[in-house]
Amino acid sequence: MGGCNVPGVDDLPLFDPEAAARSDDRDAVLAEFRARNWIARSERGFEVFTYERCDQALRDPDWLHGIVDTAASVGMPPARQESQGRNLLTSEGETHAALRRAVQPWFTPRRTEQLRRQTRALAERLIDDLTAHGQGDFLSEVAARIPATVFCWMIGAPDEDAPQLAAWSQSGLKIFKGNPADLPEISAALRGQHRYVRSLVEMKRRDPGDDLVSHLLQAVDDGALAERDMASITTEILAASSDNTSHSATVSAWLMCRYPDQWRRLQADRSLVPGAVEEAMRYEPRIRCAKRFSAAEAELGGLSFPPATRLFLHVAAAHRDPAVYPDPDQFDVGRRLQRPQLNFGAGRHLCLGAGLARMEQQEILGAMLQAWGEVSLGDDPRLTFDDGLHVERLPIEVLPN
Repeated sequence: MGGCNVPGVDDLPLFDPEAAARSDDRDAVLAEFRARNWIARSERGFEVFTYERCDQALRDPDWLHGIVDTAASVGMPPARQESQGRNLLTSEGETHAALRRAVQPWFTPRRTEQLRRQTRALAERLIDDLTAHGQGDFLSEVAARIPATVFCWMIGAPDEDAPQLAAWSQSGLKIFKGNPADLPEISAALRGQHRYVRSLVEMKRRDPGDDLVSHLLQAVDDGALAERDMASITTEILAASSDNTSHSATVSAWLMCRYPDQWRRLQADRSLVPGAVEEAMRYEPRIRCAKRFSAAEAELGGLSFPPATRLFLHVAAAHRDPAVYPDPDQFDVGRRLQRPQLNFGAGRHLCLGAGLARMEQQEILGAMLQAWGEVSLGDDPRLTFDDGLHVERLPIEVLPN
């Protein structure tokens, strides 16, 4: 565990993340620690529980994204990471700012709205297929199929490529678990993604269009990006747009099954759908704990930490912080968040595709409400909780309107 040079740090409470994840009431465990102090120590580093401090660490440039440290822990050293090309997640300072300037112009509200109608039609078709059977696995039959297809539309690729792209994304994201045994699968997924992107780049050079890859190719020609950076960024956007969105949409469906009174509120007032999507991400965040580390001495909350300190920001605890959200343990689709939920990060690393992810989840929930009068859990739903919320399957049963 990284040390801290402020007197009294050894008096901080000791947190056991594995025991907390195994608890039948994991949010109560986090609430207990949050009430004692905004920070605790653990065998892996320091654990942060309040909204204010989590938000501060996410925004502070002295606290770096944990992916570089995590990648090294599974056997992917920085030199190997760099050989894959630079991306938004692992870069900082002017490099990060330059990469973001090159990519951000494509991610406009206008572009999101252009994709909304297609997304709505796709969601309605998949929902109708599930409705016809009266039951099904919401993750595999609906939620997992939409973000990867939308990504195909974004990059100008055929829809039939979506399943392979989603599979690569799911494998690549295992890097966040920090398990060295996953490195062969992670590396194979990255190689597959990069081969695919290189092939797509060659096609778009011959026949450019109004798509993300053509936009990034223009940035390469303008000198704003290196071509290997473009491949890395495209792969990064796939990972961010596919797996996390499909899981968040599935968790939203899970909450609708658990809280039928809130489902009925949405049926009575569809204008609540955008707020309900935000509330679902607040109440049961896909990213329950985000990692940050310090390359040099860094400060947080009046404490000074030495280089190589690891912070674990408990987004799930921040989202139940009563100093920010009144009655935080209440799932309320009519809630208007006074401070944004932190699933998409904050500050310089705020997710570029947050608007797209919100739109996709809104359209999925809207299609559910249009098609179904009732929705309930089927047999053997499988969800696991650690530093993330992972859905393996969500069987549901539905009655049509």
